[in-house]
Amino acid sequence: MNYICIYSKPPIPGKTKRRLAQEISDINAAGLAKSMLQDICRTMSLVSGTEVQIWHPPEYNSTNFKSIIYGNVSFFKQHGINLGERMSDTFQNLLTSKDKNKAVIIGSDCITHSAEEIENAFSTLNSTDVIIQPSEDGGYVLVGQSKWIPNIFKNIEWGTDRVMNQTIRQIEKYAINFKELPKSFDIDNARDLDKLKIFIQNNDRPNTMKWFSQKYSG
Repeated sequence: MNYICIYSKPPIPGKTKRRLAQEISDINAAGLAKSMLQDICRTMSLVSGTEVQIWHPPEYNSTNFKSIIYGNVSFFKQHGINLGERMSDTFQNLLTSKDKNKAVIIGSDCITHSAEEIENAFSTLNSTDVIIQPSEDGGYVLVGQSKWIPNIFKNIEWGTDRVMNQTIRQIEKYAINFKELPKSFDIDNARDLDKLKIFIQNNDRPNTMKWFSQKYSG
């Protein structure tokens, strides 16, 4: 089985995209988060042979997402002190059976992933243990594994522009077989909205396009 794990907080004003909210308001930031999550789930539902899951922080539950219709999506709680421990726990849960499972984790603040790109990512995992897609801010927007390898999440300064470089050092330290995917971007602050607007003008992301046209003019 192939698993797509979307890491997301519920799109509640004051609870999501806090850095962005400081610049465009809690309501606008939550509206964008909701629109992006809807588009991500819509796109991921087009990936063949996969189970789409939303993994949310432990202080929330599936009812916090009740105002959004996702279709056939399962909900799971993240477990761990920091992001690295939580991602490691997700992979451990999905990849330690005897089945030849593969899993990718993506964030709800990046909508550039297409169904074709995710299908190609799973194909890449047929011949490598880890895939990782860097982001322009020094982190990454996708990580995938074909077997549970927790070492890549250790000794990382999460939330900094050193995340990708430190992760690569961990990969090299343990001689892990991996593939780096083309760089993309995520949405952290108001400056990123210009890139997002250009992207959705050329790609089918209807909910995010609607947010720009109805809720936010910049």
